[in-house]
Amino acid sequence: MRESWRIQCPADALWLGGCARRFAEEQGFPGEDPSRIGLAVSELVNNVLKYAGLGRLVLELDEAEPDLLVIVVEDEGAGIQDLPTALQDGVSEGRRVSGAAGQVAGRRGLGCGLGAVQRLMDGVEISNRPEGGVRIRATKRRVRGRWPGRSAQEG
Repeated sequence: MRESWRIQCPADALWLGGCARRFAEEQGFPGEDPSRIGLAVSELVNNVLKYAGLGRLVLELDEAEPDLLVIVVEDEGAGIQDLPTALQDGVSEGRRVSGAAGQVAGRRGLGCGLGAVQRLMDGVEISNRPEGGVRIRATKRRVRGRWPGRSAQEG
């Protein structure tokens, strides 16, 4: 199964996060996983809107591994100069964020988004696209037989 959406307006972050949560629920992701997936998608879409303006979201189950949800977000922005640094907490637009409010003058973010996506998902890959913009691929494995609210080790 595969779903695809265009990212283009501020309401998309909340709306597409809800679409991702419902998609995960329909595919049988247990417990809190659908909410985690929805939150990760909302964060990724919000980044597209903040830094690029336009993009695309794809949700699909991997054909070779049907228990693997794949989220792909591509934007039409300028790309990211330092990809490894972008995944660190406390970095926004290539600079370390500091200050009481966690915001640097002239910066649009708090520097928590991509790090949060890494914690919510099982895998995150980020790359600059040759034609411009960023491509992020995040994955979450469906663990069957897990009780809601329990870890895979418990249930």
